[in-house]
Amino acid sequence: MRWRLALPLFAFLTGCSAGQPAFVDLATLERPDSPNTYLLCPADLTRATPDAEPPTYEVPRVELERTWLANLAEEPRTTRVGAEPDRHRYLYVQRTQVLRFPDIVQVDFVDRPPTGSTVCLYSRSVYGYSDFGTNRSRVEDWVRRFQPQG
Repeated sequence: MRWRLALPLFAFLTGCSAGQPAFVDLATLERPDSPNTYLLCPADLTRATPDAEPPTYEVPRVELERTWLANLAEEPRTTRVGAEPDRHRYLYVQRTQVLRFPDIVQVDFVDRPPTGSTVCLYSRSVYGYSDFGTNRSRVEDWVRRFQPQG
């Protein structure tokens, strides 16, 4: 009988919309106190404290961007919800595997002179206080798998 009470709640949660996700300015980013975000970004590009520094790839930004966008198009439960190609930044919603909670991931591609480039990722939960490491795992997995051929 209790499952009948839980079923509408489960249906509501798995169908929740992420609302209207918006880009954030990484340079002026102020992160929340909650542990449900993960920021991978060179420290010189943000006033927030990054969780980690991304690798610098010895490929032009356009090649790095092409590689990542192709891989992101194949990611399960992931939808592009925003794009500013002229600013080399994209916004995605990826839903968690079991409960389908939406997480917002901003992906920015940046030149790193003289010939390299890097990616900044800001992954954040829409709901809840803690994410049990989901955002960190996602970012680390993507960086590990989405290597440009250069």
